[in-house]
Amino acid sequence: SRMSKSPSIGSGFKSSSGNMDPARQFGTTLEWILEHNPQCSLPPIMYQCIEFLSQPDCLETEGIFRRSANAELVRELQSKINSGEEIVFEEGDVHIAAVILKTFLRELEEPLLTYDLFEQIIQIQDIPKEDKHSYVSEMINNSLPDINYRILKSLLDFLSLVMDRSCLNKMTSSNLAIVFGPNLVWSRDQSLSLAHIGPINYFTDFLLNNNYSLFTRTN
Repeated sequence: SRMSKSPSIGSGFKSSSGNMDPARQFGTTLEWILEHNPQCSLPPIMYQCIEFLSQPDCLETEGIFRRSANAELVRELQSKINSGEEIVFEEGDVHIAAVILKTFLRELEEPLLTYDLFEQIIQIQDIPKEDKHSYVSEMINNSLPDINYRILKSLLDFLSLVMDRSCLNKMTSSNLAIVFGPNLVWSRDQSLSLAHIGPINYFTDFLLNNNYSLFTRTN
């Protein structure tokens, strides 16, 4: 009789690299995601979170990005997203969508600001005040890969909307920097990331406050 193969064996979704399932978005690379979503300029889950959170009701929610969400629910949604299931955010899902966005950034194989820039980023506070802008602008415009550049710009444009409503949501640039810094910048050596959390958050705050003048690439 013909051997019937169990579908769970050899279906390719249990690879240790995690990169077998084309729908995967968490815990992989930006290149991988965009290669498998060629019609998208942003990773689809990022786009979905930003689009949902850009609604005035969401933007104006106190503590957006600072409050936590049900961890079990977030993990459940992550695995749905990774297996290609469509998820829908509903009214009241502000903190869930916010946590999903932060988690997406944190679980990338390489930080959005890249490992290469870590050393330069943590020196930000040692740069003379009048040179900081050109220092950061040069770093972003000359050293960030195109994909990272585009995604960082989209994220900062969205976070500007959050900051614009800080009188309602209480999320100033420094509050946003505290929650986003460690999800945008880290070192291969975890102890270094922890030791330099001050400059990492300072750098993130600088990006948030100078978003509209830092990005000068024309293409």
